[in-house]
Amino acid sequence: PRSTLFPYTTLFRSEILLHNPGYRDMGLRSIGIQTETATGRKTQLFWNFLTVTQIGVSPDGRRAFIRCMPWYREPGRGQGGQGDGRLIVELWDLVSGNRLAMLRVDENRVFGQPAFSPDSRRLAMLGFNGSGPNDLYLWDAITGKLTGAIPEPRIQNGPIVFSRDGNTVYSADSDFLAFDIQARRAGRFWKGHGEKVRCLAVSPDGRLLASGGEDGTIRLWKTADGTALGGWDAQKSAVTALAFSPSGTALASGTEDGSLRMWNLAGIRRQLSALGLGF
Repeated sequence: PRSTLFPYTTLFRSEILLHNPGYRDMGLRSIGIQTETATGRKTQLFWNFLTVTQIGVSPDGRRAFIRCMPWYREPGRGQGGQGDGRLIVELWDLVSGNRLAMLRVDENRVFGQPAFSPDSRRLAMLGFNGSGPNDLYLWDAITGKLTGAIPEPRIQNGPIVFSRDGNTVYSADSDFLAFDIQARRAGRFWKGHGEKVRCLAVSPDGRLLASGGEDGTIRLWKTADGTALGGWDAQKSAVTALAFSPSGTALASGTEDGSLRMWNLAGIRRQLSALGLGF
């Protein structure tokens, strides 16, 4: 698909390679590169790479976000490159193939992992600027328009996930926050996972929140009040992905070492019930 920022885009493996065969003096100032060319003269400026770090597709399959890191290299400078370490997040329409928006607030804001709401109408991201306050930002996932922000000094960089009704966003670092989207405020706060949380998932019935940690553990929580239901050593490396089955009877976990496991939640439920912890 053609980008409005870069004229030619080719998807190849884990990178989006963008090559500008000719650009006028508007250059790439919109992402911080200052260039000067003679007015009206087309000049090849440089090769541009966007290394993709995360892609997410909306539940209805119509839109996607692409989270990527820009790198720039001048022609004839070999294989090296440079970048400012700042992630770019774009919203794309998968039906038309058009980019809807580059999601931004200001030049100093760095964003965490995005998440779509279950109805595919909202996109949420945590934003950080190094000095605070940090915020949970909300966009209209159909138009790409910023619709609001919820400031919260306790926000730390980590994964987020919407509740099944779309009215709550859960975020986690080693501790947890639940944001009330309708009231536009941070609600419940609870401690518990211990090590840094790398991923979150909500069960199909909305009653359970699963968290995967840097320490290879998986823990379960009640979404109603944050009550800890128990946890287990899942794998030897960090748990980086979690997903419930549509029936809610199984939980899949993926790890940093590339392994995948399926967990029988009925069996785990029985073990927790024997300890007086039910769900």
